Amino acid sequence: MLTSGKLNSYLADIDKQAEEMFSRLVNEMAEKQGVTEQLKATKPMLWVGKMNTVRSTAMLKDQRLLFNTFIQKQYVETLCFSKVPFTVFKRQF
Repeated sequence: MLTSGKLNSYLADIDKQAEEMFSRLVNEMAEKQGVTEQLKATKPMLWVGKMNTVRSTAMLKDQRLLFNTFIQKQYVETLCFSKVPFTVFKRQF
């Protein structure tokens, strides 16, 4: 990818997908936790605390998901372009 000049656009696309996924995850988790605009208006300090918790949890989940996705993609690409038998790679993971 580096030699073909596609690395920057690939990384920008991954970054955009990660930001969208994180935003979606935060919104879903906040909704489940009852963190609403009404809570923000009536009890702002409680809202801040709950949102900090939601964002921290979402960040950990998002990082794990991205890491797993990246590792799996690299694993598949390695298998596709390698002459080493599949069983050898399978044992490493």
